Amino acid sequence: MRCVQRRFRLESITRVDDQKNFVKQTTGNSYLKQKSVKNKFPTDWNSSINLSKKSLFLKETLGHELHKAFIAIKQMKYNKVTSAVTE
Repeated sequence: MRCVQRRFRLESITRVDDQKNFVKQTTGNSYLKQKSVKNKFPTDWNSSINLSKKSLFLKETLGHELHKAFIAIKQMKYNKVTSAVTE
């Protein structure tokens, strides 16, 4: 019982990795660090599609034809979702 209590206290302070190595708990406030981020991520689906159209990484990774099809499919899905009327 005493071993279980001690282990519980240790895990609340640190994360146990492979039951042998103790790793320090991650600290910090990611909300404060967001201002220093250079690459802003899209906040909505349409902005993400537009950014993907311009992405050199996606074009090189997928190839021209697959990239074109990928963007077209995502645009079709976006148009379908946004055209639906909800209550």
